[in-house]
Amino acid sequence: MNRETAARFEAEFMPRIVEQVTRLLDRGVRVEIVPYENLLLPTRLHASAER
Repeated sequence: MNRETAARFEAEFMPRIVEQVTRLLDRGVRVEIVPYENLLLPTRLHASAER
């Protein structure tokens, strides 16, 4: 994925993915977008929660 495609994915699709994930998971879960860095580290979704 090139940088332009990654930027579009981050702007158009990731917010919707984050919204759906937060609806499905408990309120104590934090979800964040980890932006594209390079071909080996594409845009990612990071979810975390306290025990």
